[in-house]
Amino acid sequence: MQDELQFVPLSELAWINPSLPKALPDKDKTVSFIAMADVSEGGQWTSRQIRRVRDVGFGYTAFQEEDVLFAKITPCMENGKGCHARDLINGVGFGSTEFHVLRAKPGTSTRYLYHWSQSVNLRLKAESMMTGSAGQQRVPSEFFDLYLIPNLPSHEQRRIAAVLDALDEAIAATEALVAKLTLMRQGLLHDLLTRGLDEHGDLRDPERHPQQFKESEMGRVPRGWGVKTVAECCIINNHLRLPISAEERNKIRGPYPYYGPTGIVDFIDHYRISGKFALIGEDGDHFLKYNTWDMTILVNGDFNVNNHAHVISGTECCLTEWFFNFFRHRDITLYLSRQGAGRFKLNKATLSRLPMALPKVEEQKAIISFLDAYVSRLHTEQAYLAKLRQMKRGLMDDLLTGRVRVPPAESAEALETIS
Repeated sequence: MQDELQFVPLSELAWINPSLPKALPDKDKTVSFIAMADVSEGGQWTSRQIRRVRDVGFGYTAFQEEDVLFAKITPCMENGKGCHARDLINGVGFGSTEFHVLRAKPGTSTRYLYHWSQSVNLRLKAESMMTGSAGQQRVPSEFFDLYLIPNLPSHEQRRIAAVLDALDEAIAATEALVAKLTLMRQGLLHDLLTRGLDEHGDLRDPERHPQQFKESEMGRVPRGWGVKTVAECCIINNHLRLPISAEERNKIRGPYPYYGPTGIVDFIDHYRISGKFALIGEDGDHFLKYNTWDMTILVNGDFNVNNHAHVISGTECCLTEWFFNFFRHRDITLYLSRQGAGRFKLNKATLSRLPMALPKVEEQKAIISFLDAYVSRLHTEQAYLAKLRQMKRGLMDDLLTGRVRVPPAESAEALETIS
């Protein structure tokens, strides 16, 4: 397995932009169609279209079963767009003219070729060879005549592809689980913050036990809950914000996070807030992009925040965590639009008047504990997904370049050996 590697141009293992080897189906027959929007940045064919031959016979890129599509235009190429064209209608497909088509030559594994098309190293090199004007740069077909890859025997190509395919399957399964848990979290958050938990730790059921609920300004809530404004149950600490310029921020760096309109960056160490607070964004242009799910984050410790976020702390009747979760659940923009507020703008006066459904502190703690346990599982799966993606990046670099050779074993065993 440690024999000296021979490197050859990728075009020696694949035909680049070849013609279809056979006549097209009848013009009334259907074929697959792949637009650039139909492929993901992870190299997956995510949306399947079907068109008649008469509508795609001219002006589109033609390909056949098992061909590999490689986006050639910026920024799609840099982002990893492309796919392995499999299960095509009538074995033929058409698509965007911004695809290069790679067709494996005899002795080349199509999956090996596909994984090479997704290689970060290959795409970085392709980016350096783009031609054309800014915004319309493309990878020329000659790139594949110049980019060298190891000429591994076909049986080793297949083993490499099997290892990477096994990782792809694990990543896809974990992505699906994370997506399911994220969706379930939103539903769970809604249920807990509108129905609460009874004395047995179970969700209250408004259908079976309507007497446990009442109507309020917030809609139907558990009978034992109150409704108060934010100003009545929380403390707005906006005097702690730091309305200083980006130039000043960039002069002095330190170990404490700075929460600003574009995310979290390192910040100065002698201006800081210490404690537990919920931060809520001011409007659609200035909000805390800690994640893509909500506009409120919870911090505990030393930090700084700019003047486009409200700084909230809890009181004896409202835990800071309750405010945080309540405003992750609350659709602020929808509520404000119902109040005739026009463009979404959550100033201090508006925030102060917003109503909150408020259970007793003991129930707040029980609900928060319930949510924390669920979110902990979600974070575990997210961390596992990040680990799988990192493993794949490392293995692609090692295996495709021949730096690590795959032993003659089943893909699962080979994956276990290498990792």
